[in-house]
Amino acid sequence: MRCHWLAPRDTALPLLASCLLLAFGCAAAAQPAPPPPLPDNAALERWVVASLDCQADFLEGLQNRIYIERLKTLGVKFTTEWQEGDIPDGEFDLPKPVTFAGQPVTHIHYWGDSGAEFYGVVAAPPADVAKALQATPVPVKNRHDFDDRTVAVRFARTKPKGESLAPAVFVRRSEDGKQVEVGCRYFDG
Repeated sequence: MRCHWLAPRDTALPLLASCLLLAFGCAAAAQPAPPPPLPDNAALERWVVASLDCQADFLEGLQNRIYIERLKTLGVKFTTEWQEGDIPDGEFDLPKPVTFAGQPVTHIHYWGDSGAEFYGVVAAPPADVAKALQATPVPVKNRHDFDDRTVAVRFARTKPKGESLAPAVFVRRSEDGKQVEVGCRYFDG
């Protein structure tokens, strides 16, 4: 049995190829452009502080090979390597400390899947860090949204459409109780 195309035989294949290119081209165009790589260490410091304070979208860069390579050239040392297609989840050391909540931060943890976090570890009492950030105890109605180690939060802005809560800057005790984790938490809907 023979297939009959709506177009003549000699134009059917090019027509099909054009349709596929158009379909894939539209899908690729719908994706947001990756953030531009950071130009220098001052920009790196601003990005880290903004990410800790829920003022930057850290996940875009941490899912982009060019961005990650630029971080490495600026002296960032990843302790976990991200692979294309993986859920971002890792850690890195900064080339020099950045100051957040009045404390030096040199090590960053991050993850993103259903929600996301970007946080640093500091050696200071949780109450001092919370005061510096103007963070308050977790509201009773939101206790189920944070783990038991969370000491204080500050919601960074209004809740984005499609998310269950506004992004929150958090202060929590580390699992071993010897340090404090401070950073940003995003919530999915």
